[in-house]
Amino acid sequence: MPAKRIISMIIVSIALCLFVGACADPRALVGKSSGCQREIRGAVGVNRPETSKLNCGAINELTFDLPSEPEAYLVMGESPRLLWKCRFYGPDAEKVLLRCAHHARHFSIVKKDE
Repeated sequence: MPAKRIISMIIVSIALCLFVGACADPRALVGKSSGCQREIRGAVGVNRPETSKLNCGAINELTFDLPSEPEAYLVMGESPRLLWKCRFYGPDAEKVLLRCAHHARHFSIVKKDE
């Protein structure tokens, strides 16, 4: 009898894991992102929170949709009053791939040192 319960628990656990995996956040599946390190247009970048008071996950959310070409653009943060001015330098940039600022707060994504 206890063996049936254990087997049932294992089957239910596996089914639950498969269900949760099938409903994963599409952003996590599309981008090769791992915490503070991520791939941006073929270049490996590292998030630098600097004075932004943001963690790597929040930076990843703000910068999920980058322009296809180097340019300046605006990103709305969680608060409607938090408008980040960003500049995407592109994967061919020397060191800084992206830099964003809101008044005295700023963060950047830089190329990973090889």
